[in-house]
Amino acid sequence: MKEEHPAKGAGSGVHPQFIQALDRGLMILEALGDEEKDASLAKLAALFPWDKSTTHRLLATLRRRGYVDQDPETGRYRLGLALLKLSGALNQHLDIRRSAAVPVEELALASRETAHLAVYDRGEVVILLQTDSPEKVRIHTYAGMRLPAHCSSLGKVLLAGMAPEELEQWGREAGLQRYTEQTLGDLRSLKAHLVQVGRQGYGADDQEYEAGIRCLASPVKNSEGQVVAAVGISGPSHRLAAEKRPHYIELVKSAAAKISRSIGFVSP
Repeated sequence: MKEEHPAKGAGSGVHPQFIQALDRGLMILEALGDEEKDASLAKLAALFPWDKSTTHRLLATLRRRGYVDQDPETGRYRLGLALLKLSGALNQHLDIRRSAAVPVEELALASRETAHLAVYDRGEVVILLQTDSPEKVRIHTYAGMRLPAHCSSLGKVLLAGMAPEELEQWGREAGLQRYTEQTLGDLRSLKAHLVQVGRQGYGADDQEYEAGIRCLASPVKNSEGQVVAAVGISGPSHRLAAEKRPHYIELVKSAAAKISRSIGFVSP
């Protein structure tokens, strides 16, 4: 799989894409997190080098989004409940990582291919953890790497598990870039393919993202039966050959089932 590289200019002064207002807003949230009690505007403003009116506007914006609450009687500020939603999503990902660590390692050893656990994030697939293939020739990936959803096996599994309205929104916003001649480039064909992925319980990438690489993935489900992650393998196309696919599919499905059970999924 293709590796990503740091953006030019990173680590040398202010990044050209730096947003000062966002940075200041995050500093305010961090300051509120350090406070044992609610903090007044005056106290918060005294912590920063910019003027008090800027602090007030930033607090008003954070309050509007639910990240800051203001006591109606005292006017003092505290962290808002919107942060709980973010922390809940993060905790879910951390729980899945812990539950998946051993099964992903076992999958890599059993298949002798690089194994991954991934989740959907803002239109793309993000690898949460991976274990390298023991083979000398292997696929190089890393935790945090992003992949397109429409032409990766991990992504197909995650898209197939979406609610119809969520998939529709993804379809409106997605750009179905063609990476190889095998990439499905039109939304109608992709949706039909995703129905098949959901029925068979696995997704495949047959050199759709990068020539010479094949991948297989299966869904990880939570206690409510929702697809919350995907587990899969990637390897050179000559090793993941068509005649060996049934064996690899069973390995991937078994790993996904093991992780699903560990986070509360009960098979019907």
